[in-house]
Amino acid sequence: MSNTFDIENGVLQYYAGKDEQTVVVPDGVTAIDEYAFVSNETIIEVVLPKGLVEIGKSAFGTCEKLQKVTLPDTLEFIAEQAFYGCTNLREIVFPSSLAKIDEEAFAHCKSLRKLTIPGSIKEVSEHAFECCEELSSLTLCEGVEKIECDAFTECPKLTELKLPSTLTWIGKGAFCACGIKELTLHDGITHVGADAFHNCENLESVHIGKGVQEIGDAAFGYCANLKRIEVAKENERFVVKGNCLIDVENKTLLQATPDFEIPADGSVTAFADGAFGGMKSIKVFEVPAFIETIEDYAFCDCKNLRKLTVHRDNKNYVSKNDCLIEIATGKLIAGCSPNDIPNDGSVKIIASGAFAESDELTSLSLPEGVLELNNFAFANFSALRSVRLPDSLVTIGINAFMDCEKLQAVTLGRHLEKIDDWAFAGCKSLEEIEFPESVTYVGEHAFYEVPLKIAKFRAPKFWFGHDWHCTPKPIKVKNPKKAAALLTDKNAIRTFERKPK
Repeated sequence: MSNTFDIENGVLQYYAGKDEQTVVVPDGVTAIDEYAFVSNETIIEVVLPKGLVEIGKSAFGTCEKLQKVTLPDTLEFIAEQAFYGCTNLREIVFPSSLAKIDEEAFAHCKSLRKLTIPGSIKEVSEHAFECCEELSSLTLCEGVEKIECDAFTECPKLTELKLPSTLTWIGKGAFCACGIKELTLHDGITHVGADAFHNCENLESVHIGKGVQEIGDAAFGYCANLKRIEVAKENERFVVKGNCLIDVENKTLLQATPDFEIPADGSVTAFADGAFGGMKSIKVFEVPAFIETIEDYAFCDCKNLRKLTVHRDNKNYVSKNDCLIEIATGKLIAGCSPNDIPNDGSVKIIASGAFAESDELTSLSLPEGVLELNNFAFANFSALRSVRLPDSLVTIGINAFMDCEKLQAVTLGRHLEKIDDWAFAGCKSLEEIEFPESVTYVGEHAFYEVPLKIAKFRAPKFWFGHDWHCTPKPIKVKNPKKAAALLTDKNAIRTFERKPK
């Protein structure tokens, strides 16, 4: 046993067994150390002893054959990623002694079907059960008070959700992309975070209780089948008018539902992020004269939008070529087609979510005058093969062209300075790129999973790479093949920066 279990002062530091499918941890162990069983390839079942108090970080992480774990009624803490990626773990029973399940503890447990969260756990941590694809039964017991961000995101088979009366807080993205059909936010809930129920495609109805005081952007955004939102009469913060959910205090339209009619009684002066996001019914839209503020993503993924105009008396926005433009900043908030971006210099910024993801657009040539592409500006344009960026462009934002898998040719403008994190990540057909002299920064994983063979730097001197400790060190990028290898290395350098003497 001593050869199999490395135990010191009650802590199981490492398990050396290689052949056992069932492992019974010996009595006397009070803690499983971090990484003790990580990536074990044979274990199917684990029995943990009475007296165990803690399971450490990644203790059973990516034990892909693990199907069953018996937890003792003395267990108090399960650390982050403790069972991350245990893809065959089907069910787990939590004891009432358990006080905390830390971040990502059971994330990507793709076979997990049934969960009961005991009331002893006051907060369900961030990403704790993210991407549990088979999870169909979830019981949140009385006593649970808070569900942190992305706790149950991407659990598509979770179709029913009953929230305990003790729950007051639902965090950002908590149930994003779940299969929930009906949602009741009871009177005790006060906070619903941004994207909390984002992209729940089966969601048809939402009831908002009297206690809800905060609803974040796109909390119910991109729910393709959402037909009805109700708000308790006693709720003074939110109201539904004309099939629109409105934040009374901020006069903001948070979410429209089919057959909406924007109130013209002064109760709405702003459109929130995701207000009309993903609505297939919108083909023609006119921004009313009284709208003062429109957030990015307000019209994101409105794939059937064909005509977008602004009332002539609106002082804050204008429409050109069916593109909605903020006058003060030159930001293009939304448009029907990237090919119709005005070339008169009026557009300075392409906003996040300005254009619906396209599987038809094969080439993109942005007009002069554009200075900045915001985050995700053209991400997931699956048919895009060539991109020509204007000389005026200064910044390419985070994830701007992420997962444009057919993108083969990119021409960067002469005054480009910054390529931000993940900008071209996942562009699996891009083999060559040339950076102008003006470029001084290439962000983290900007070319992650890109098969670059050639990377030409017009200004190859004075480049520094920052590693995971953010320590700058001189690097050589004069050789195009070696430069390409540096840019696509997953493990070494995070960011690149040029600091001329």
